[in-house]
Amino acid sequence: MLRLTFGKFYANVQTVQKQFKKTNMHRNHNKYQGHDRTSQTRYLDAFQHTHTAVRRNLHMAKHAASHVTGTFGASHEDRQVFARAAGDFASNLSSNDPRMISSRLMAQLPDYVHAIQTLPDKRDPNHHVRRISKEERKREVAKTISYNNTLRDIINYNPQLQPNTLLKLVSAITMRYGYSNKEREQVIERTRGDLKGLQHELAFESVLCYLPEGFEMVETTDQDDAHGADYMVRCPNNTIVSIDVKATARLQDEARERKAYWASNHNQAIPKNEIILHSGFERDDFERQNPWRPTHDAIMRVLPDVEAQLLHASGDTSHPVKAIV
Repeated sequence: MLRLTFGKFYANVQTVQKQFKKTNMHRNHNKYQGHDRTSQTRYLDAFQHTHTAVRRNLHMAKHAASHVTGTFGASHEDRQVFARAAGDFASNLSSNDPRMISSRLMAQLPDYVHAIQTLPDKRDPNHHVRRISKEERKREVAKTISYNNTLRDIINYNPQLQPNTLLKLVSAITMRYGYSNKEREQVIERTRGDLKGLQHELAFESVLCYLPEGFEMVETTDQDDAHGADYMVRCPNNTIVSIDVKATARLQDEARERKAYWASNHNQAIPKNEIILHSGFERDDFERQNPWRPTHDAIMRVLPDVEAQLLHASGDTSHPVKAIV
């Protein structure tokens, strides 16, 4: 006969529940690890097939120079030839074809590498010292935007694709393109930052979808993006607010300082309706099986502050706005 007081019974049940939860978490971790390995193998195999197919198409079409090798050639011109061929190859694939990811990355990477090597690094305290012409800056920034748009498209079509899988593909492609180890590490590091930024932009986009009636998302262009507008929202008073989303509070503060520095140097005031915001999300707000979108609870936590920031930036005084820190 079972003789347990309620307290002892409850304690025993909790112990069993904790053990069960721990076991399930371990099983799920192993399951997702196995899935990640299978997924990485699948996409890396697809890259090998894509590389072979693009080389074959180049030679068959007689577009390849005689010195193009298995590493795509070592010059920027050789890489661009291969990149164009990879773009042509991608245009004939369906969106769910695993070769689409590697072929689109192959099409973008040479221009992206050239851009990050040409543009001053904003994270460098002395980046103001290095100057390039407005025309050159505009041209190179457009390349980084195109690369980020490609990453976003890949993520939208493959919402469960893990960031590490994309980074492994980028690493494999840069190796085949014949970049040095230093260049490859630079590309991987910058792409890692791009992916983190995209994760928080997509998370912020999820919040915007929950804004109440009276708010409306406005379509942005690459030109808007080049000027720091990740999203634009029409507020209830009809003012459009542009938002530059940052992945961390530190990046938010640094971007605000850079913008203030630029405005001061050019004797201009920063428009109130142009804001730079940390997304408000942290690592734990994303689940492993859905790495690009936050949980519903996290969205609901962030939503009130985003609404308040938008109303404040729009100058709308007809709605109650909580204190903004």
